[in-house]
Amino acid sequence: MNKIKYIILEDSYIIREGLKSILSEFPEAKLVFEGISNKKNYSEVSHDIDFVIVNPNQVPDNCLHYLNEWVNNEVEVGAIFSEEVSNQLKGKIKYFIQLNDERDTILDVFRKMTRGKQVGKDNSTILSSREKTILRHIAMGMTNNEIAEALFISSHTVMTHRKNITRKLEIKTVSGLTVYALLNNIISLNELK
Repeated sequence: MNKIKYIILEDSYIIREGLKSILSEFPEAKLVFEGISNKKNYSEVSHDIDFVIVNPNQVPDNCLHYLNEWVNNEVEVGAIFSEEVSNQLKGKIKYFIQLNDERDTILDVFRKMTRGKQVGKDNSTILSSREKTILRHIAMGMTNNEIAEALFISSHTVMTHRKNITRKLEIKTVSGLTVYALLNNIISLNELK
């Protein structure tokens, strides 16, 4: 499965690590560059990215050209901390993350930034309707036995479906499968426990 590629342009190590930790809940997202350096050649990371998270107060002059290029190529740009941006960045940044935002608020921003991004094949069509049903129950926190009872099948059959789902989606964790199910409208946020 192809990944949604992103970069984080933020000097603070602890802030970058926090953002990466939250983004790790998106198994389809892949970090391709992090940090800011006035000596960095952004052309190395300017191709084939889907979104950028940037601290507008730290954008070096040599990055402004690439930020314009990314916006022109429909790369989504989100800003950390500040809705006050320089005239050079006005209109380029659509999404904002504040320092005191809760985890769920930040996840919502990431969902909005990645909405509509093509991630390789549409894996939701690769799953059979039974696998989607199993995935839905997994995302709702049900055990193999609970799923088997609810669907009137054996727990062995549930385990086989789970193996097939993880193999097809290349996602091994329950949290990753849950995020996938949410992003692909297999389950809604209201249905989660």
